Amino acid sequence: MASFSIEGEWLTNFSRTRVLEDRLDHAIDVLKCCDDLPLEDILDILKGTKKLSGINELYLEEDTPSEDYTRDLKFMFGGTVKYNGRYFRPYMYVSKFGPKDLKNPHGLTEGSDNRMCFTNKGKTDVSASIRALYYANNPTSDIIKYLDINGIETPVLFGEVCNFPYLVVDAHEGFQEALNEYLSIRVLEETGHDDYVDEVVDSYITSPKNTYFKTPKVIDHTKAIAKYKKLIDEQANGDYIELSYIDGYDDSNKKTVYIPRAPFEHWCLRGTRAYNISKPWTPVSPSGMKMFNDDPFHTDFLIGAGMDILSMNDSRSDFTKAVFDLRYDYSNSILYGNCDVLSGSGNGVYNVVHYSKNVELTKSDVLIVPDLNPKYLPLTEKAGAIITERGGSTAHLVTVLRGDDYKIVRVENAKTIYPVGISVKIDCENRSIIIQEI
Repeated sequence: MASFSIEGEWLTNFSRTRVLEDRLDHAIDVLKCCDDLPLEDILDILKGTKKLSGINELYLEEDTPSEDYTRDLKFMFGGTVKYNGRYFRPYMYVSKFGPKDLKNPHGLTEGSDNRMCFTNKGKTDVSASIRALYYANNPTSDIIKYLDINGIETPVLFGEVCNFPYLVVDAHEGFQEALNEYLSIRVLEETGHDDYVDEVVDSYITSPKNTYFKTPKVIDHTKAIAKYKKLIDEQANGDYIELSYIDGYDDSNKKTVYIPRAPFEHWCLRGTRAYNISKPWTPVSPSGMKMFNDDPFHTDFLIGAGMDILSMNDSRSDFTKAVFDLRYDYSNSILYGNCDVLSGSGNGVYNVVHYSKNVELTKSDVLIVPDLNPKYLPLTEKAGAIITERGGSTAHLVTVLRGDDYKIVRVENAKTIYPVGISVKIDCENRSIIIQEI
């Protein structure tokens, strides 16, 4: 005769897994097998505040949501807003407009913000919101909201979330709050027209009453660009990234430009969890020089590099490809920056601290040092890990600590990449440093 037992811990973990698999209904049904367990207790189990214990004879206990379960719930369902009895989540922002979106056959969807723009192609005002909805996954039901992303009012697309587990996870009441949480856990994808650049006015401006004002038509930026270039160079203060590329098919036709780091970094990290660590930069050029609602950080680094502001208009050009390759490598080095593991194994999450003469440390800190000078050895007794900007695996500090499995990793320019106040996960097995939620 077959026999089996029911373990409370297994039942608890299995039902929570079903929630993460977007099957709240099944998770509730699983726990209903426990006689006389009220729905309120079932939901507390799924929220992580209670758990089942025992074998066969199960009983309910208080529980504290684990860090992993809380993180997974937030990743799966965080950043959701409740609007008019339905649930929506951001998934893309629109950065570029073109001629096709002027012909969007659908109107403004319920709940969407309405912003107007004025193009040089005609004399009539057109809805920037309807243009943005052209790029939506579902242009007849998705919502377009104009929200703050890093100080720039940006058109953000929200899609409806089916089967949102509202009994277990709370949704936001405001779209901006939902977007802020989403950006802390995921990367907001970028969408828009690829190749065409509209000739448009400088920008639209909204008033508190949700009205708009048209700004004067911008026809020639030549004089302004010379002025902007000077201001950009002054603000960059010599901090540039060298970019070399082959222009055309002749390998001898190599060109090199110097891109101001800070505005380029803002452009790279916009919409990511690491944006807040971007080097400080106040945009010099106004939004709208290249197209309606364009990114002034993008314009700034093009002007700072001495390039035409429309030089990336052609997505097939060698320069455009080189810039996007640099963007991919640069953002990955910050978000998932590969590092050289000199000592240690496993992984851990640490608070970033930079070396100073009287630095205070705990084992929850990772200390960033310029090199592997033996003078830092006493500090390793206090810090949980070391990130060095220079030095190799044969350095005295490494050879002394390797037997203790102490984590020492090397990242060039680590102080610039990982400022004080953020947390990072050092994963020695995968040779990576990952910036944690900011």
